[in-house]
Amino acid sequence: MGAIPQIPANERYPNLREWLFRHVDTLVRIRAAHQQLIPAEASPFLFLCYPWLPAAGRTADEATFLATRRTEFGEVGFDGPAAVAGLEDILSRDKHLKEYCPTPGHLAHFLDVQFVGLAVELTEAGASHKQLAWLFNAFTDLTYGQGRFKKIALSHLFNFDADDQTLMFGDVRVERLDSPTISKVLGEITFPAFLHPPKVGDYFVVIEEEGPCDNIVDWLCGKVAAAERFAQVLQYFKDGVVHVDYSVPYFLPHWVNQIRKWGIFFLGNPRRVPFENGDKLYRATRAELGPLISWWRLYQSR
Repeated sequence: MGAIPQIPANERYPNLREWLFRHVDTLVRIRAAHQQLIPAEASPFLFLCYPWLPAAGRTADEATFLATRRTEFGEVGFDGPAAVAGLEDILSRDKHLKEYCPTPGHLAHFLDVQFVGLAVELTEAGASHKQLAWLFNAFTDLTYGQGRFKKIALSHLFNFDADDQTLMFGDVRVERLDSPTISKVLGEITFPAFLHPPKVGDYFVVIEEEGPCDNIVDWLCGKVAAAERFAQVLQYFKDGVVHVDYSVPYFLPHWVNQIRKWGIFFLGNPRRVPFENGDKLYRATRAELGPLISWWRLYQSR
């Protein structure tokens, strides 16, 4: 495999380093003077930005609470409007961060988790400028050194099996995933996944695309429809039980999932009971791949 190309410097937000360190200094100063203001378990930068982040559908009580928070945070020296304006400026000028983090809230969370929160803790512990510079370099490598943003739709083919791990049906790729990978894409922390028990089949229709995705649900719904059309062809091709029961999104680079997927995320209804105890899988043999490809092409044609 070749090296993953880095995002060129001229496509990145200028002065990001100075912007981040300025907010690190602000948070260190606020935490030193007001130790009880920010909960220990909170992401400090996101916590302070939150009252100013745009959001729809807030109740009157929520609006009153956030107005109180804005006053409270402003009195201790946090310039919320300037911080959120800076987040919006970053998103408007750095398309890669915009693809990773579609809203100022996503970006605040990412910056907090991957740099600001860690830099604040290191500064409070007496870290040297060299150590903070190393942290920023690691943050830069993570952000810009792991390739372009990519979104992936994985639609599970219930009760499907085949001879090979990867199958290509023209423009459709079907992939067998192992148990840890299935847990990972679902967002579960153990394997086998609770939502994906043994003997239900481990093959997924995989659709990958580059480019922005502000609304992951709308995008995923479109890809689910495409996977379901392919499953229909399998049903027409020969007798047997096979269908798409659930679909999950996944992102590359891998760290984007920490920002865009909080917890377990899927569409559909995972079927947790194997068909006939897993003894009657719908099996696509190597000899059937050629005819199946022809059927899929015919299905797609006018």
